[in-house]
Amino acid sequence: MEYSIKIEKKLKDIIENSYRDKKFEETLSGISALAYIYYQYNQFYTDEFLELFIEKVSKELNFPVLEKMSLDHNTILFYDGFGLDGRGLAYIYLKALCTLQNKKLIYITKQTAKNKQPLISEILKNTTISYYEENKGWVHRAKEINECILKYKPGIVFIYIPPWDVSAVGIFGLQNNLKRIQINLTDHAFWLGRNMFDICVEFREYGYSISKDYRYIPESKLTILPFYPHIDNCEFEGLPFDLTGHKMIFSGGSLYKTLSEDNKYYMILDEIIKNHNDVVFLYAGGDEKDKGRLNELIRKYPERVYWIKERKDFIKIIERCYFYLNTYPHIGGLMTQYAVAVGKLPITLKNGKQTEGVLLKEENSLGFYYNTEKELLIDVHKLLIDENYLHEREKELEGCLMTEQDFAKGVINILVRGKAEFVFSHKKIDIKEVEDIRKMYQNRFKSEYFDSAIANRRNKALSKYFPIMFLKRFFEVKLGIKL
Repeated sequence: MEYSIKIEKKLKDIIENSYRDKKFEETLSGISALAYIYYQYNQFYTDEFLELFIEKVSKELNFPVLEKMSLDHNTILFYDGFGLDGRGLAYIYLKALCTLQNKKLIYITKQTAKNKQPLISEILKNTTISYYEENKGWVHRAKEINECILKYKPGIVFIYIPPWDVSAVGIFGLQNNLKRIQINLTDHAFWLGRNMFDICVEFREYGYSISKDYRYIPESKLTILPFYPHIDNCEFEGLPFDLTGHKMIFSGGSLYKTLSEDNKYYMILDEIIKNHNDVVFLYAGGDEKDKGRLNELIRKYPERVYWIKERKDFIKIIERCYFYLNTYPHIGGLMTQYAVAVGKLPITLKNGKQTEGVLLKEENSLGFYYNTEKELLIDVHKLLIDENYLHEREKELEGCLMTEQDFAKGVINILVRGKAEFVFSHKKIDIKEVEDIRKMYQNRFKSEYFDSAIANRRNKALSKYFPIMFLKRFFEVKLGIKL
């Protein structure tokens, strides 16, 4: 804890002093590093100090701002700070925007994504695509984004960014004559940019509640549009075991979502595997640093518990599983939807209000959401011994997902009215639930997060302040030598 406080203070000092000395690359790097730490630590959802300094730097950089009269309201710019292909939400938003008549779409993403987005490239064949240099510094990136805005004069911009993208936050905060629509992917955690948008699109009631009650975003700026899972028809790459005679339970996503003080996720798994000799379990994805408890299970049940890296063909794995086991204490919203899309039950132990709004049906009408571990285990036992019961229960999945057509209508409604017109009920998340989530993040936070937050190519301007950290990172990442 003392080390954490020391690093936080040092970064805040760097931000203040470098701003005073007009070394803005250092200022933005310090903000980005601290935002990444806050995202991983997740003890609060917004920070006024960081928001203030992004705004101050943006004004000092003196970039030209578009006047209202010069905007082209038939041009839409989509800024993608991730640069992924089928994964995430960019693809489905871009696909919806491509259906609009008499609208010109501009897509901007990182240079490293070039030639690595076959799905997005296919739907954007007649669209202008622009790339920014990711590793030339935050100031240079901000300049490139702003030049793109000045060139195309979009009346509307969609903002889809990681929580620490200081360039985008600064520029879109500055360009306040545009209609700025943020797609909130990271609804459960800290992110920068509370003041950079006119509309914030949440994908579930949980995120809406967090933004309203804990980020203090006015309801007039908030709307909800549930997403649908894009199914990529990729080739199946196989399994690390023979599935003959076995029933595979599959789970996946960020492993930190499985970590809790009570170890409940792994206790559930242990109980299932112990009582059903025909079950094998496969987990896909997650960081090695969060794999400790899963490794214990792998050692306890060799040739029955497996882990693989994140795979593009994960949907093909879900198609072959008996059912999908959701992560706990944090569920995987998108993984839940993928399971439903291919007709597999997403077995889910509820934790507060996280499950609300992930699927279209009321959660109380869905039998695969369980209030207690005991309820879940009893039902899982029935599912595993009776396939007819399983198939009967799978009928619950009908009508659980947003359709592509309804999603596109929601996007149009946001553009026209500022609201997706999706009917929901706002319920404030209990502070106890928020505190429990914060405690979980606090327990999983490791000192390595400081290294990955600070010592990277994005924030190389900080190397003079943290030379040992950068040197250590170089040996570990570039040379594979653990110091």
